[in-house]
Amino acid sequence: MTRSPRPRSRPHPRPRWPAALALPAVTLALGVGLPTPPAARAADRALLIGIDDYQFDVLDLPPNSSTRDAHALADLARDHMGFPADGIRVLENQEATHDGILRAIDTWLIQGTRPGDRVLLAYSGHGTHLEDDGNDEADGQDEALVPWDTGLNQVTGQPVNLLRDDLLHQRLTLLEDRDVLVLVDSCHSGTMTRAAINPSDPDDPDRVITRDAIGLREALIRAGVSMGSDETGGRTRAAGPTTSGADGEGLVPIESMSRARVFAAAAAHEVAYVDPRVTPEQGVFTRALIAAVAEGAADSNNNGILSNAEVLMYLRRESQGFCRRVRQCPSLTPTLETASAMIGRDFRSGATAGDREQATTDRLAAPPSADLTLSIEPADTARLGDHVRFHVTSSIDGHLVVLDMNAAGEVVQLYPNMFSKAAGGANTIGAGQTITIPDESYGFVFQAQPPLGQGTLVAIVSSAPLALDGLLEENNQLGTIADPDAYVDRLAAALLAGGGGDGIASGNASPGGGLSWGYTTAAYAIEP
Repeated sequence: MTRSPRPRSRPHPRPRWPAALALPAVTLALGVGLPTPPAARAADRALLIGIDDYQFDVLDLPPNSSTRDAHALADLARDHMGFPADGIRVLENQEATHDGILRAIDTWLIQGTRPGDRVLLAYSGHGTHLEDDGNDEADGQDEALVPWDTGLNQVTGQPVNLLRDDLLHQRLTLLEDRDVLVLVDSCHSGTMTRAAINPSDPDDPDRVITRDAIGLREALIRAGVSMGSDETGGRTRAAGPTTSGADGEGLVPIESMSRARVFAAAAAHEVAYVDPRVTPEQGVFTRALIAAVAEGAADSNNNGILSNAEVLMYLRRESQGFCRRVRQCPSLTPTLETASAMIGRDFRSGATAGDREQATTDRLAAPPSADLTLSIEPADTARLGDHVRFHVTSSIDGHLVVLDMNAAGEVVQLYPNMFSKAAGGANTIGAGQTITIPDESYGFVFQAQPPLGQGTLVAIVSSAPLALDGLLEENNQLGTIADPDAYVDRLAAALLAGGGGDGIASGNASPGGGLSWGYTTAAYAIEP
């Protein structure tokens, strides 16, 4: 299989072919079944809140839709996440008052856990936003959850008993040394809306009733109090994590909580839905989350790890599928705020795959769009000294990154590189175009060198450039990447944030931004 070097147009040292990570036989067994849920620890605590029967009747949601969410998540925490049964508490309807929720957070979650314990806080019900009362929000809006006893002050016309994000932020800051998971299944449109397909006409799957608390909104409007624009436009947000760091604080101080995760049902401008076509009725987000975790449906690479990235992408696919079935759902984009180092960790246990190739695909998850082909010339098995090239073809116009993971666990950025940059390339690829690495302009071919064994090439394409703060430029010398885990974390975070850079790491995740992207892998072997 050996080939003679091609004539060189200019002198260059003959580079090694940076190879990829080994795929030991044990790796293949990871896809068989799901791992045992993490062992329960007595101090782990879960608080699940569901409100659908409000004291203020105009706020009512489809009967049992939110309380069913809360109980389903309690089952998930016990049966699939290892929370002890006596460490799980559910607040529903009249139990979930303003003071009742704060009291449960204080005593059950904060005082009831220790550093290193796991904390789960879930909320299903209305969410809203209103004018900032602390002058600490860049967008002039505070987010708020809507407890059971939310209403209007009859004298001032002001809303009472909302749980503003500032107050919740202060509480959750006290959990910064815990492993915190927050799940928010509420409207992010700023209209206190969750919606349901009209149960009175189940034969019309496209008819939607928007439960937008019209009575409260109209009363507030009459009182001159703004709670945000309607769901058809404007700058709207709702309870839950912020989706742009410029908009102010979220419920959880992600920047100081390295192990915190916040999953939310919808982006800032969107409405969260209840789907009564399925039995029993549940929030679209919660039902999808149960399938993702309890049934293992999110495990896109079948290795038994349900990474946070895989769960997010499954939630997005299911939510987008709901909108394709429901004419009046224009978009629905679940979001995730977390440190980038958490993206590839298992949703349930925090574990990571022991194999680098598997861990990388856990981070990248199942791509929403774009196809790539990746081939090795002359073959995927090379002997020491053989000359090799790589060919990548994309189905979309985009920006290409190619990585090599060798048998020793080292990672090299094959593309973009210093030669492609010198040739005027900006790591772009056209639809249907094939990029060869190295091409004739490089003046050399790669030569297979140790380590011997199996490796993997990974090619990734995104329709928009990713703001990576110089990551690609720092690693374009065809040398070994110093911290490959951090490298892949940053790349995956930018993709999941929709091209917005390291948004997930800092809590600035955008809802997708129309980004199309995809990846593919190709295994190879180097033999003596």
